[in-house]
Parts: sequence; C-alpha cells; structure tokens
Amino acid sequence: MDPAVTLQHASSLPVWVLYLVIIVPMYRLLRLTLDAWANEVRDVLWVRRNRWERSITAAVLMVLLACNRAAFAEHLRLVAVKEVPLLVRAHFGAVLEVDPNLPKRRLLVIGEVGDGKSTMVSALRDPAQAPLPETGKHPRGITKAITNYIGLPINGQRIELLDTPGIGDMDITPTKLISLLEERLGSHHQAHVDGVLVTSPVSDGRIKLGAQVVATIVDNGFLGGDKWSNIILVGTKSDRAEDDKERTFFREEIGREFFSRAPKQHGSVVLVSRDDYSELRNAIAQLPSLGIAYQAPDAETMAKALADRLGVQMKDFQQQLETAREEIRLEYREQLERQRKELTNK
Repeated sequence: MDPAVTLQHASSLPVWVLYLVIIVPMYRLLRLTLDAWANEVRDVLWVRRNRWERSITAAVLMVLLACNRAAFAEHLRLVAVKEVPLLVRAHFGAVLEVDPNLPKRRLLVIGEVGDGKSTMVSALRDPAQAPLPETGKHPRGITKAITNYIGLPINGQRIELLDTPGIGDMDITPTKLISLLEERLGSHHQAHVDGVLVTSPVSDGRIKLGAQVVATIVDNGFLGGDKWSNIILVGTKSDRAEDDKERTFFREEIGREFFSRAPKQHGSVVLVSRDDYSELRNAIAQLPSLGIAYQAPDAETMAKALADRLGVQMKDFQQQLETAREEIRLEYREQLERQRKELTNK
C-alpha cells in the first residue's frame, strides 16, 4: 500500500473517533432539546388557543417571517460569531491563550452615562473569570465605583479592565470622579495604566462633556510627553449610525477635535458596535509598551480647565474638588481599616 495513503488513514482515525464519541451524541442531544422547545412553543402558541387566536397568531408569524427573514438570519449569524467563542472560552478557559512571559495590561475605561461603556466592558471581559457588569440607561448611572474586570487575553497578554462611574451620574459628580481616579491611580498606590479607553457614541456627532472632561484629565493629570499614544477614542454604537458619512465624520472630525491637545493632534480612533469589537482589540494590541502614570494636579489648575465647561464658577469648582478629594480619602481609609479588621479576625 502507498505510504501516503496509510498515513492519511492513520491521521483520520482520531477524527472519526472524535466524530463518533462526541459529535454524534451532541448532535442528538441538540435535536432532542430543539424538539422539546418546539413542542413547548407549539403548545403555547397553538394547541392552547382557540380558532380566532390561532388565526391571529398565524397571520402575525407570517408577517414577521416575510418582513424580517433576512434580518433574523443575520441576527443568528452575529450571535453565533459572538457567543460561540465566548462559550468555548468559558468552558475551556481563556488562560490557555495567555503568554506568561508577557506583562498584564491595565486599561482604564471612561465615558458618559449611557455611552455603551459597560456594554463594551462586558464584551471585553473573560466570561469564565469576571462577572457580567450591569448595563443599560439609568438616570443615576449603573457603575458607582471603579470596578476591576479580568479581560479576555489579547495577543497573549492578560487584560485588566478598570470600569469607572459614568460622567453625568447624578450620584457621582465630575469632581468626585476626578477624586476617585486620583485615589486609585495616585502616587501612593504606585499604579499606572497601559491605556485609557474613552467612549463616545458615533451618532452624537460631537465631543460630549464626558470626553472633554477626560481630555482635560489626560492633559493635566497623566505624565509623559507621548501620553496621548496610550489613549484610544472609542466610537460606540457604530451600528446605529445613519450611514458611512457619519462614521467617517467621527473618525476624522471628532477624532481631530478630541486629540487637539496631543503633540501631533492625532490619535487612535476606533469604532465598535454591539457585535463587533475587532477594531478596538487591534488598537489595544498596538498600545505602547510603556504605561502612563497619573499625578493629581492642584485644584486651581483643574478649576481653570473645567469650570467653564461644567457651567460653574471657578471658586465653586475648586471648593467642590477639594471637598470631594477629602471625602474619597476618608472612604478609602475606612475601607482599608475594615479590611485590616477582617484579616485580624480571621
């Protein structure tokens, strides 16, 4: 027998074993599950209904199928593309993709309430190791503190996400958010971040207050001449944009305005949608290897930069910032004290 043929048959044997032992039983189990669901749907929509209800149900289903067949097929395709890899990682562990020789990357996520910030964090997190963040529009915001999430590895590097409270939250003012960032990234924590992800919806067509506050924080608080290279402007909800012109406008005009304080007035701008974060992952992979540190500027400097944009007097803003800083310091001290007591009791 030809050696090549023998090798081909030998190499295909594990495939057939895998097919018979795993694929066939899984296929039958899936068929049984789908049949059970179909029977339940049939009972709810048809068997338990009278003649008129059945007629109305049939008419509605026919209209929905005729109007949304292509959209429904596209939805199924997107769900499969998005959820299947996450399901595999959740069961077999994303840790298998991590290169232990590469350092972990810490990414700070900042944006306004309702910008899609927490939805983006949910898409980047590792579902096997991080809980699902709360998402959705809420007048008082969803995230109330800077929360850590373990992200899916990118190019073999471990990812840590720091999700911040949304700017515009009724419970957390811009001065309190600034104070939270200072306490978390201040010198006494010896912490740094490798990148800052700033969210802003594509369809808004303007630099929102949240992005303006972030630009001021970057300009006055983060250190390093090339610090803007570590900033990524993320255009969220790209799928809700009216057309490609709106997306191009965000990339060019909004990006140029946001990075106007950068040395070259240029920076990384990406667009994401609910089912596609590939641009953002590529941009994260291309972040500089050196991180950036944060040093709290004095209250007067921040007041000069932000008071007018927030519609408050400079003295009032300065006083609010100093008060918020002191409150956050006290909260952190109390938190550390509680942790010490818990360790002592153990």
